[in-house]
Amino acid sequence: MNSKTFCAAPWIQLDVTPTGHLQPCCVWKTKKDDRKYHFTEFEEWVNSNTMKTVRQNLHDGVAIPECHNCTVLDNVGTASLRQRYNEKAKEYYSHAALDTENWTTSAEDIVVLDLKLGNLCDLKCVMCTGESSSQILTEYKLHKEKFDSISGYYSPDIKSNFSWPLSEEFKQFINRFEHNLKSIKFTGGEPTVVPYVVEFLESIEHPENLVDLVLVTNANSYNKRMFDVLTRFKMVNVTISLEGVDQLNEMIRFNSSWKQINENIMRYKAMSNVFISINHVLQAFSVKTLVPLLHWCESMQLRLGLTVLDGPHYLRLNSVLPPVIEQFKLDLIEAKSTVVLNQHIIDSTLKLINDTYQFDVHSLTKRKKYTILLDDLRKTKLSSII
Repeated sequence: MNSKTFCAAPWIQLDVTPTGHLQPCCVWKTKKDDRKYHFTEFEEWVNSNTMKTVRQNLHDGVAIPECHNCTVLDNVGTASLRQRYNEKAKEYYSHAALDTENWTTSAEDIVVLDLKLGNLCDLKCVMCTGESSSQILTEYKLHKEKFDSISGYYSPDIKSNFSWPLSEEFKQFINRFEHNLKSIKFTGGEPTVVPYVVEFLESIEHPENLVDLVLVTNANSYNKRMFDVLTRFKMVNVTISLEGVDQLNEMIRFNSSWKQINENIMRYKAMSNVFISINHVLQAFSVKTLVPLLHWCESMQLRLGLTVLDGPHYLRLNSVLPPVIEQFKLDLIEAKSTVVLNQHIIDSTLKLINDTYQFDVHSLTKRKKYTILLDDLRKTKLSSII
């Protein structure tokens, strides 16, 4: 087993996308021509030739493009999801049990579910898509021609079905894993506003059997029923997605309320079974928002994690002019004197910039066109951030 590439996720975890399709994890980079398997095709997918090859490659030390996000984070020395999955797997299996030349797995081996029960969401985040946000999908339908005019814009399938979590087929599918599950993760859409999520959590007969429950949320909505049901579980990891502080977060995660977010964070902090962390998507806007967020996390004594934006490409750091990047690096270095808890984020970001940043003028042009369009539609000032 090669520790540099091995990931337990393709053996023990299942990610269900907002459209009901299957993949090993939430940052999996699907190849353009790969077939997408629906949850109704679990048996065909789980031991398809593609998934067998994935398991063998990760076991044998062959880096694969689908795992690009984790490879980037591994290379800069910050905790990738691959590392977190492997740590989690140690709680359920000996890794030696996965050190096998039988590259198959089964429903009985799946102990972690990552569920995105549709695309219902209360926000329109700048870097998100209609597949993961009902708000963005509606905006896209209303202004389709304008969005399609931006080269590289991810045009969602306006005919996608997001009601599959209510189907009897999905209930039967989930029942296959019920007795083996150790961890369930809910992302979105926004899980605190998706009624299926609360109903799902309330339906779990033995919540004490779960090692942990993971909730990835924008913390923008107060749902008393959700807070109540979380008290049933012995360990709840709440990851709050933030791109900045105050008005900057409100613009990038459009329609969010910084006041409401802070109130909900205090509610989570008051719960003895909840562990809170923050996640930031490293992207173009980070050059102005990450350092203030680091200082805020320090004041709140909250750990910060990073996800590197994979797409759209025109929102990556490469779309930012070199002088702005140089100033960003100086700001990060200066922050090291006061940021203690999350100093590893500073080190990782600096290394990532030094290793991967390459200015792309075409991405800059597209980013400007995209942010000007959003400013026009949403009456924001995104274009003024950078």
